[in-house]
Amino acid sequence: MPSKNPASGIVVLGITLDGKEWAKSCLELILEELHADGFDTLSLAAKYRRAELCVSLIELGSDPKRLLPSNASALEQAILGTNMTSVKELLKHGDDPNIDTRIRPLCQAVHHNGSEMVQLLIENEALLDGICSNCSFTCALEPAAYQNNRDAAEMLIKAWPTVDLRLYGEYDTALMAAAYSGSLDVAKLLIKHGADVNIKLEPSRFGGVLGAAFCGYGVMKMIPYLIEKAGANPNRIIEDLRERDPWISDSNKGSAYEISEWLFAKSYLNPEEVRGLAYNAYWNVLEPLIQLASWLLKDSRRSVRP
Repeated sequence: MPSKNPASGIVVLGITLDGKEWAKSCLELILEELHADGFDTLSLAAKYRRAELCVSLIELGSDPKRLLPSNASALEQAILGTNMTSVKELLKHGDDPNIDTRIRPLCQAVHHNGSEMVQLLIENEALLDGICSNCSFTCALEPAAYQNNRDAAEMLIKAWPTVDLRLYGEYDTALMAAAYSGSLDVAKLLIKHGADVNIKLEPSRFGGVLGAAFCGYGVMKMIPYLIEKAGANPNRIIEDLRERDPWISDSNKGSAYEISEWLFAKSYLNPEEVRGLAYNAYWNVLEPLIQLASWLLKDSRRSVRP
């Protein structure tokens, strides 16, 4: 056996329990014992894609709902391993589709897997608004929006269409997550189902949808769509960001200057009004707008000199 715990060998080597009383007896003796990696045998079997062994272990007495000291679970390992068969068997035999291993199963499925896993969890009554206790995303619709996963987003919206759920995380709504990440397809889907492009929430990192888009990626496609097709108020960029200082990466600043030029060229923003923000707004986030406004005004004054 490759481990001091013989159950590990049974799992890793693919040994089945059919006609092997010694293996069955071995597992019964150490059913709930933790292995060196912190998993119990059921979670280890799920990790190694041993769906048939998961069923056998549950029949022997393993608790599919067990939350391990490491905050791992059998369902979590099956989802991370993208093993649909194991997930189906665990749910069929009583596993909890809402177990909180820091990240809820539905959020985990959206984040790591395809739409089939998401649909399976929805059908098994996974909470669509289940809040993760320690996750880079708050609930399942947020990673679907951020990653431009249209299929998953459509399933989630169809099952529970509260598209403007307050997330209380890095992004305040799913639309703000989509706007920041440049996920145009999902942004269009959310707006089609009623997401508010002019929503204002406090406290907030970005202040609103346009604020998030201005600081984010794919800005040259996202902001024109939000303003010209979805009805976002261009002045919300100023309103959203003038009293906030969200970080903008150097790679995003070039796009921020480009979209600033577009906003002035289209007369969506007034250079005179924007230049005045230099004295009463956070400089970093609005720097592209303020600098470009100053340059435009200087050029216009030169052009009218006698």
